[in-house]
Amino acid sequence: MRLSAVLFGLVTLALHAANAQTDRRAPPFVQKRRVCITDVKPLSYCDNSTDSTKYTGFSVELFRKLATYNNLTENVDYYFDCVRSSYQKQSLKDPNGTCWSVATGLEIRQENLAEIQYTWPIGRQGLRILIHYDEPQDIWFIFSAFELEVWLAMLGTAFATGIVVWALEECSGKLWVPLEEDSDDEQDDSGLHGEPTVAPKKRTLFKRFMKRAHGVDSDGCYNITWGHVGNLVAVASAAPKYMGPRLVFYAFGFMVLIMITLYTASTAAALTNARLDIKINSLDDLRGKSVITDTDYVDELTKLELVVQALPWEDSADDQTFLNLIVSEQKDAIILDDTWVRYWDAQFCALYAVGPRFNTRNVAFAFSMDTPTSLVDLFSKSILELQKET
Repeated sequence: MRLSAVLFGLVTLALHAANAQTDRRAPPFVQKRRVCITDVKPLSYCDNSTDSTKYTGFSVELFRKLATYNNLTENVDYYFDCVRSSYQKQSLKDPNGTCWSVATGLEIRQENLAEIQYTWPIGRQGLRILIHYDEPQDIWFIFSAFELEVWLAMLGTAFATGIVVWALEECSGKLWVPLEEDSDDEQDDSGLHGEPTVAPKKRTLFKRFMKRAHGVDSDGCYNITWGHVGNLVAVASAAPKYMGPRLVFYAFGFMVLIMITLYTASTAAALTNARLDIKINSLDDLRGKSVITDTDYVDELTKLELVVQALPWEDSADDQTFLNLIVSEQKDAIILDDTWVRYWDAQFCALYAVGPRFNTRNVAFAFSMDTPTSLVDLFSKSILELQKET
């Protein structure tokens, strides 16, 4: 009896394990399913003239990973197709539509729950402002850190330093009296009768130190100090020989370091001030401005008391239309998805993403209503597992 109970328990556990493993995998499809995506950088990059297996982007690669995890093979069970944005939404809602799934990621809307199945959210999306701003192109901008008088004073100082050092070097050469080169040992020169002709001389400790410090050898303290400090103004190779000229160069090098620091700080401040000249920094600054957006966002932006013009935003050609309108200054700003705005902000220096992200909402993969709920759940479970791993 006990043996039967044990066997029954083992069989039950095996069946549960088999069912659990089956639940983690989707059954192969009889027919390839069409996964629709739109060319919306950086979420998805696609082009009908390119092989669909080469389509990429955050959403596309994530969908591939989830599909592989659930035993679905690209070009066997499903394939990507690049379509217009409005088409993929309509196709999902249409019972006769051919889009099985939308991998670009759609906003989860309460009113669409009866027509579209959503997975667990893959992220949060919001809106942001994109503007065009050309910083003043002044070829003399690099000299704006100092007044003309300061530049002339520095130039004159550089020339004067060379002249002063040369003059001091000439004078020091005539006034400098080198130390005695006598030996540390007693003199033992003898006369004819063996008596010393010169009294022996000893070098004091101070003289020994000064001789070593001012020696002409490369390891003398005098030269080592110059090797470090003179390099600051790139004159170590043309080192003055005497202390006076070198002190002049020490002072000049210190002044140069100070001027470099001041120049860097002043130029950075000027660049910051140029950026602060941007007239649009938030939604409040868009009151009375000419703003363009996608047709899907007109209602929510109107609630924010903004006057916006709706334009179709379907593919990369529409991207250029939007950008050209603000670059040509026909429009003041664009309000579109935050990821799109930040992508173009990174592409061109004259385009700026300003203000914080607003009107955030959840974005998920979407499936048609004829898709088994169990398969949508498998994708959701896989998304949750990936989120836990990261």
